[in-house]
Amino acid sequence: MNGIVELPPSGSSEANQSEANGRNALGLGDGSAAMTAFKRAVDLDPKYMRAWLLLGIMYMTSEQSDSALDVFRKAIDSDPKQVVARRTYAIALEHLRRADAAIDARREVLKIAPDDPRANTELGSMLVQRKRYAEALPYLETATKSDSSPAARVRLGGAYLQVGQTEKGGGILEKVVEADSSPTMLNWVAYELADANVSLAKALEYGQRAVDAQERESHDVDLSNVLSADLVCTLNIGNFWDTLGWIHFRLGQLDQAESYLHAAWLLLQGGVEADHLGQVFEQQKKTEKAVHMYRLALATPEAQAPGGSWDETRHRLEHLTGAKAPTVMEVLHGDPNGSELSELRSVKLKRLIVSRAVRFEGRDFHSRRGAAPL
Repeated sequence: MNGIVELPPSGSSEANQSEANGRNALGLGDGSAAMTAFKRAVDLDPKYMRAWLLLGIMYMTSEQSDSALDVFRKAIDSDPKQVVARRTYAIALEHLRRADAAIDARREVLKIAPDDPRANTELGSMLVQRKRYAEALPYLETATKSDSSPAARVRLGGAYLQVGQTEKGGGILEKVVEADSSPTMLNWVAYELADANVSLAKALEYGQRAVDAQERESHDVDLSNVLSADLVCTLNIGNFWDTLGWIHFRLGQLDQAESYLHAAWLLLQGGVEADHLGQVFEQQKKTEKAVHMYRLALATPEAQAPGGSWDETRHRLEHLTGAKAPTVMEVLHGDPNGSELSELRSVKLKRLIVSRAVRFEGRDFHSRRGAAPL
């Protein structure tokens, strides 16, 4: 709801009160009362954009998508020059997997705010996710005029690489690393190089440096006092192993690629790791294993989420099996690989240890020493 609550109130005090009642009901977890209040607010003031958008969100959360889109369009009509309503509409379309319509909606945002860095980044990033790099470039270029952050420059550099402007893209990425050589940035740049299949020696250097630094950091984790930052460290290691494995794959070093990608898959069990490992198995002529990994990739939450395109994974699976790959909806409604993935992500405890009450300064505490072995 970023930007929505900052929108101006209505000129009607009754509409404002009804909208406030709706937000209060939301805070109390009463969705039905909230929806009723927002409906009354827009009845009292049909130009009340904030109430329209909140009502649309309520419809989205209750899976009434057609009603939600209709309400978002009414919000746009209430003030056609307001960016927030058009952006919210685009996000809803993307969530509903209507990628082409979402792209068109984001273009409409840019007709109102052509230099808005966020709007340009959103459209450029969505086109990159669909692998429409040439279309994405103008938007990413515009975004970096106002946003000089490393992330913006990496996105731009990566897009240049994908359209064959290797020298330009590589130069941008090299400058990013010169300014920020943190493990995360080294990994990101290494992945962009590997994904475009260029400057693989440099990618290998960056990827190895990222892994080495992250593994050293993981050695300092205190397992008796695990912090949220330590969990991020674990996720980073998995992502960095995936990048390093992908680089080895690009270099044709399949044994090294399998080693890193298998470790990354065991740690993260994400769609990208499964797809990458599947490609290694395919190159090794391990067809059954490749098919298995591609199916698992399509069963992951990433492949079911709105946004990115998994058409290449489906095509690879169909090429190996000669059969149609499962759609997102088929996966969501009972594809057996989803059950297997759930099993992989579950841990079964052999037994529970009953905690022992101990006395300390007149109070009862419970000893939690000796957790059940995993």
